[in-house]
Amino acid sequence: MRKEIKRLVTKTYEEVFKERSLKVFRDIILLLVLFLISYKIEIATAGKAIVLFEQSYRLDILLFYLVGFVFIISSSILFVDVKNFLNIISRFVITRFPRMKGDFGPTKRIFRNLVHVMLMILVFYSVSPFFKDKSFVILSLNIELLYIVSLFFLILTLLFVYDIIFQLLRVIGKHSKKLEKLLKLDKVKDTRFK
Repeated sequence: MRKEIKRLVTKTYEEVFKERSLKVFRDIILLLVLFLISYKIEIATAGKAIVLFEQSYRLDILLFYLVGFVFIISSSILFVDVKNFLNIISRFVITRFPRMKGDFGPTKRIFRNLVHVMLMILVFYSVSPFFKDKSFVILSLNIELLYIVSLFFLILTLLFVYDIIFQLLRVIGKHSKKLEKLLKLDKVKDTRFK
């Protein structure tokens, strides 16, 4: 029984890569379906009104807000799944370097997040030509699809840069405490010999 549990706990990189890439693909498909639903809803409900609590509301705006709320939730799930996907890729890349195996301390985490940022830049520049000159209209607003994709990559990259800065501050704080102790020891030694 322990062997079965251990086999379930320890997955290979290929299994984890496949699982996480399928999650990211599923989330992207879900966002595309939501995009198409919102586009069709606006066309179908244009100019129609609904009466709620003795007040008239435009149906297309209410449904747009509802789909937008679901879109925000599903895009946050996509952020988490992309981050997990990038974690497995960066762990695979980082463990190829000497002395980079084992748990991720602050310095290894900085290196991992730098790999994340580089991967995000590479993926963005390879994906962006597909979205160039494509736009859609929602509520009479012409929205470029490239702006949405670049905003997604910008937010994800800023999250990684924030984590890099946070880990750098941890490393600097840890080393500044050591330096402070060394300086105090030097002052104590200097006062003894006077």
